Amino acid sequence: MEIVRQLRAQGYALSLEENGIRYKVAEGVNPDKAKVGSLLNEVRAHKAEIMSFLKSECLYKGREEKIHPELDMESVTVFSKVLGHNIRLSWRGNNPNILYVGRTPYTLKEVDRLNQGDLSARAIRAIHNIKKSFEGKISD
Repeated sequence: MEIVRQLRAQGYALSLEENGIRYKVAEGVNPDKAKVGSLLNEVRAHKAEIMSFLKSECLYKGREEKIHPELDMESVTVFSKVLGHNIRLSWRGNNPNILYVGRTPYTLKEVDRLNQGDLSARAIRAIHNIKKSFEGKISD
């Protein structure tokens, strides 16, 4: 999203708060005040859209920002024998296209590929860690 990109280029970090967006300039950075003022007005004008963008970015990139109820996601916590700890599975709607394992997104095709039974638990753990670390995609 262009507004977010421009604020980041000015040295600002944006994060989600319970009812809005928090923005903070990095120490030692002197942004263009006129430009930032204009951008912050744009943020206020498009708050819902920017919050939605930041939420999806948090989930996609595996960031640790709080995930708020406004995401309208269903979730369940289960113990994964393969990963060796509790994980949260989250999805949107009755027929999701993406399943989040923690904050790592998997397409249904990727989940099917992992469930084909020809991979060891060790291999699945390695794939998950690589996907989580490098925002990877599982291919055939």
